[in-house]
Amino acid sequence: PDVDIVFNEGDYPIVQIPKDGAHQQRLYGRSSNGMKPPPVFSPTQSEMSFDIPFPDFSFSPPGNQGKDQLNTNRWATAHMRVSAAGRALPFGEKLPLAAFTGNTQAGPRQKLVEVAKLNPESVFVNQVFKKAPKGKLSCVKEGKADTGGFQENECALSFEEMCRYKYLVSVGSNGYANKLKYLFLCGSVVITVREGMPNREFFERQLLPGVHYVAVAQAKDVPAAVQWLEANPALAAGIAARGTRRMARFDMDAVTGYVAH
Repeated sequence: PDVDIVFNEGDYPIVQIPKDGAHQQRLYGRSSNGMKPPPVFSPTQSEMSFDIPFPDFSFSPPGNQGKDQLNTNRWATAHMRVSAAGRALPFGEKLPLAAFTGNTQAGPRQKLVEVAKLNPESVFVNQVFKKAPKGKLSCVKEGKADTGGFQENECALSFEEMCRYKYLVSVGSNGYANKLKYLFLCGSVVITVREGMPNREFFERQLLPGVHYVAVAQAKDVPAAVQWLEANPALAAGIAARGTRRMARFDMDAVTGYVAH
């Protein structure tokens, strides 16, 4: 089509890198031979796509008159709020659990559920659907946020409340998990499960495993990561601090600068 750029609002990158000319024709039609697709800006990008990573909807301003009808926290307001919650509780005083809250229907998250059931001393998974009746209840206020294991549709944890845990788990959903950036503001160690997360957001390339976060191959590796971090508290605190400092500087001015350049 006669267009200059395309914005993809889906969760997945859409412009595959063709393996050869024949593959390109299968992907983009016979008339595409030798032609490059227009620039496509997407919320995520992978090693197998041409998509240009671009901030997703959570970085845009709220709607009319500042009213926000979305469940997802907007970065402009959440950045300050979650950062304050993270600073309020020193790393050494946080609960020594690797915590995850949210929808657990995706395959990689189902594996994390099983890990939590088998390792309640180190992993806590709180399954919740925001539209469910109990999705409005606070796990902290209900007294259901201090022990590990698997908890199903009992209550919810806000990003501010997640800052009470030493370790926060990021695990893939359908496409990507856009809560990752909020986790880094808590002053906790972010543990990223690589399985099921081939796609990355635009800001992720500035973050290094072992420096700003801890990466594990599969959900089953999370308990061992927690054990190692607990045995090396100074290293754990350093990773948490570096990850938080990096994302604390990544405010809306930094996002705007990325888009402008």
